[in-house]
Amino acid sequence: MHALLLLALWFAQGSPAPAQEPPAKDHDAIHREMEELIVQVEAHQHAIDRMLYQASTGRSAVGTVAGPSPGDLIQKALDQGKQDQRDIQHILDLAASHTHKGNGT
Repeated sequence: MHALLLLALWFAQGSPAPAQEPPAKDHDAIHREMEELIVQVEAHQHAIDRMLYQASTGRSAVGTVAGPSPGDLIQKALDQGKQDQRDIQHILDLAASHTHKGNGT
């Protein structure tokens, strides 16, 4: 999953434009925010996997549990997936908001 997000980020950057590069602080801050969002989305995707597993089997990864209904788990997974889509779009927007010089950093 992490590799896919990085690949999407790389494609979103496109060719470096001859436009003026923003100050290094802004550039670094953008990269930190993208990295934080990628880690967050990846963690949420793992949580969605666990919720869907629990909804389909009635068990958690550690055994049978009494808890939310399968429908509640599926709805929660859907809601989290929608938030993750917004976060991924934000990552792509951040990537498009700045350019890199030819060295790929």
